[in-house]
Amino acid sequence: MQSSGAGGKLATLEERYNQLRKDRMHTAVEKEESAVLVSDPTYMGPHVPQVPTYETVMALIKAFQMGVKLHVDYVVRILNNMHDQLKQFCGTVMRTRVPKDGKLIVVGDTHGQLADVLTIFQLHGFPSETNVFVFNGDFVDRGPQGLEIILLLFTMHMASPSTLFLNRGNHEQRYMNERYSFEKEVREKYNPTVFDLAQRAFKYLPLITLINDRVIVVHGGLSDVDFSLDEIAKFPRINIPHVKRKHKHHKHKKQEQQEPEQEEKRCKLNEEQQEIVKCLLWSDPVETEGFTRPSFRGTGVEWGPDVTPEFLKGKKMDYIIRSHEVKDDGFEWDHNDKVLTLFSASNYGSTDNKGAVAVFTDKTHNHVPDASPFPLPECCAFAVNQDKAETKEVLLPQIPFFEESIKRVKRIIFMKRHALVLDFEKVDANTCGCLPFNDFIQVLSSVIPLKWPVLLPYISSEVKDNGILVNYCQFLDQYKVKVEGSFYDQWAQHVVEKIGKHISQNIGDLEKAFQQFDLNNDHKLSLHEFTTAVRHLNIGVSEEQIYDLFRSIDTSGDGQIEYDEFFKCFKGVSTEAVVWLERVEQSKERVFKALSQLDDLEAVFKSIDSNNSGSISLRELREFLGKHDLQIPKEELAGIVHMATADDTAKSMKLPTFLATFRPLQLKQQEASNEQGFYDSVRQDISRVLQAQKLQLRRFWRQMDVDGSGEITIDELRIGLQALNVLMKFPLSDEQMEKLHKTLDINGDGKVSFEEFMTGFNLSAD
Repeated sequence: MQSSGAGGKLATLEERYNQLRKDRMHTAVEKEESAVLVSDPTYMGPHVPQVPTYETVMALIKAFQMGVKLHVDYVVRILNNMHDQLKQFCGTVMRTRVPKDGKLIVVGDTHGQLADVLTIFQLHGFPSETNVFVFNGDFVDRGPQGLEIILLLFTMHMASPSTLFLNRGNHEQRYMNERYSFEKEVREKYNPTVFDLAQRAFKYLPLITLINDRVIVVHGGLSDVDFSLDEIAKFPRINIPHVKRKHKHHKHKKQEQQEPEQEEKRCKLNEEQQEIVKCLLWSDPVETEGFTRPSFRGTGVEWGPDVTPEFLKGKKMDYIIRSHEVKDDGFEWDHNDKVLTLFSASNYGSTDNKGAVAVFTDKTHNHVPDASPFPLPECCAFAVNQDKAETKEVLLPQIPFFEESIKRVKRIIFMKRHALVLDFEKVDANTCGCLPFNDFIQVLSSVIPLKWPVLLPYISSEVKDNGILVNYCQFLDQYKVKVEGSFYDQWAQHVVEKIGKHISQNIGDLEKAFQQFDLNNDHKLSLHEFTTAVRHLNIGVSEEQIYDLFRSIDTSGDGQIEYDEFFKCFKGVSTEAVVWLERVEQSKERVFKALSQLDDLEAVFKSIDSNNSGSISLRELREFLGKHDLQIPKEELAGIVHMATADDTAKSMKLPTFLATFRPLQLKQQEASNEQGFYDSVRQDISRVLQAQKLQLRRFWRQMDVDGSGEITIDELRIGLQALNVLMKFPLSDEQMEKLHKTLDINGDGKVSFEEFMTGFNLSAD
């Protein structure tokens, strides 16, 4: 059914929606090709260049060890570039050789257990021309860090494709990732687009890697449909056919069972080829001769000890290395030591298994690898069952990125100082300014979610788990942005004078003011009390600035303002500086009026930034204002920049500072413009479109509800509404869609249920 009002350009909302998802996935990476995609000053992770290097790999490892989240722009860059490289340069069958005077290491399933991957690299070294790796699939699902594993391995492969090879496993497919944990992991860490990009890369992973043309490495095993390696090499890349969960007992196995579902509608393989692919990924060796179909898994086959030698002889191979099954020691030889099963995820699920790898050297006799388990990792931040782990520390080389990361962590502490103190105070029942170490770590982690037990030795040598209380005010005082010149003193005096003026005009007495500020009558002011009082004055300072003022008044450093400190600060204040500060505020509002004519502040910033430097100078700002016939005295314009940056030497400001300065004024303006009426009209417009498409309403909802949870997130709603934009009188911007999501979210849980959706648009569920 064609969409009415779309002029025949849109066949159905479903087609439009699906096309938008594809477009979004492909255009998510259309950013500049330089190393630095992210200019956000609060981002503390590594920067990933278009062509990664060894240093990039080390930076990722350090970041993942410290719990630092890689910026989504770099995640998208890695996944997109890996897809392109696999599609262009990797076939379905790959070949490698054991390097001369070196070694080749084969790794089995890792299943999201980054600790095991790092342990393997620590024991066997990183990929190089003399240290080649083959990872045999199942990188994701079940474990908590599948995404970090593929980002690390993909980056390693792109940095040196001839030293690290990746096979596809049965868990590198959409259906398995949706059923198990990988999709949920990616959605919680990033968004559905990242998940789609990962699936797009998985599609082009090789199925087989040959070592010295004598050892075949494949994730599952053999097929009862005969094939040649040349035929496999010509197979088109596909999304692996779905399998549906099934439970039936099998005398040899106790794992969950599966059965095949119908092939994907657009699969490019014929029926025989599809069976071969499923067997390569799902089959298992058994001691019963011949082939057994169906397998206990419901797809693939089980093959016996008589099949293996015949297969190896026909393919002129010596051994089969496969994975796919948990083994107590991490490995197991079958079929007269011709089939080696490798499993590298230790303590997998509820088992107590070891992880193992296989190592070839150029001295390996008859291509027989040395398979052995590796020690269980301590890596306390990552180990699945760390109580079972041996005491073993993964040591990695120090690189410049690490020191830079520590600096960024310190900046984040400084930026979050106000929120930290307020939460520290909530836990500080004795209001003594000190907390037990565990309480201190818990608060720190809730405000800034990083691996603090790992980071603290690098952040502060004073804070230790030694039974001594942690003075949280002194801890925060270590992290201050150094401001050259006298601007901070001038600014603090301005604020003090404004507070003093208010006290003088409205309260009249410092003692009465102190009593009013002292909400719990304990004769001292906590940060919460001081912040509450200053907020009510509405004098235009941020919470972080209130905290800085609080600490400057608290000369004793005990985290409380006593009356004598309060009196000493506010007695005899003048109003001269207040007048100047008010003039700067008025000038800022005048500047905003000129900026708001263009509506989008980010677009305004880019238009002012004439040389694309990422910051706007006072000169560029003056020129922009001149074009709008607005003349602001130079000293007042400089005052705006100085107040925004807290630096009286600053002559420019970057985008985050620019937005932080003018966005509050923008929001205030929007609140005053009867927004509710606008969104009422938007809902009516969307209702009209949906009513016109009533036959597609339920399907449209299901498509937005990608994970089948019965609720839609802002990202899911945004994609769906973009499909409607072409039919609406007033197409919505992303920001407007976000606000609309909030108006539909009646219960305020951050998601819109089907009932809330229907209620918001005055639609019936019939």
